[in-house]
Amino acid sequence: MKTTGERSQKNSRRRKAGTKPGMRRYRAASSQPLSLRGRERLRRSNVTALRAVAGLLLLGMVTLLVFLFADNSFFVQAREIQGIRFTNEQAIYEQTEILNYNVFWIDAREVEERIEGLPHVKHATVKPQLPNKVLIDVLEREPEVLWHVYGQNAWVDGEGVMMPAISQLPTLPVVQDRDGSSIGRTGRIDPQLVAGIRELTQLLPGIVEFAYDERHGLHFQANNGTIVYLGRPSGLPSRVKELAAIQDTLLSQGLRASEIDLRYDGGHFYKLGQSTYSQ
Repeated sequence: MKTTGERSQKNSRRRKAGTKPGMRRYRAASSQPLSLRGRERLRRSNVTALRAVAGLLLLGMVTLLVFLFADNSFFVQAREIQGIRFTNEQAIYEQTEILNYNVFWIDAREVEERIEGLPHVKHATVKPQLPNKVLIDVLEREPEVLWHVYGQNAWVDGEGVMMPAISQLPTLPVVQDRDGSSIGRTGRIDPQLVAGIRELTQLLPGIVEFAYDERHGLHFQANNGTIVYLGRPSGLPSRVKELAAIQDTLLSQGLRASEIDLRYDGGHFYKLGQSTYSQ
């Protein structure tokens, strides 16, 4: 048994060491749980703050969207059209269907396709501009031939696309289709036929009148009176070159043919007066 003096000396050593009776036991038992509770409170505090920030951002976005989609300042009031010569502006306006339409809801490609459905339009570009304007750039089809068929006049471009002839262009060659046989199943003219006519007008600048039918294909009367039969569209450009060679040969010999027939593969025929020659 410890004496009173011994206990006093032990307590004195503890005080000198800066500890109190029972302190070491308390820290060993309580320091770990306090640290976990602190981290949990910090985590909950951070989550609450993030939720508050996200809520404010969401509210701001909703407010902005309501403003953009409801404010009259963003509804289309002006449309600017460029590049048209043959197409009526009002027809394009009606085709777009975007007047008083919210500029943010415009599907540019869809509007372009509607404009390209007009007969004289080859390509269209639609560019919405803030706050309420739309720019429309149109590339129209270029007429190359005036086609007369079924009692009506139509323009035809280099791709064989037919479109209404809304005015007279004096520089265009004219084709009289006598039976409608030049029109393909797609409702277009064969591009080879258009290309052949274009080359003929360059080869024979004075020739602007052509005819077409099922039996003879493309044919015309030259300035010297020669009737030229060129046949169907397939391979027509090469037959035009062959015609140039035949004419040069006849001219060099001082001859004039009454008819030149190039409709058949593997040779050609021509008439000199009442005589017929083949090569």
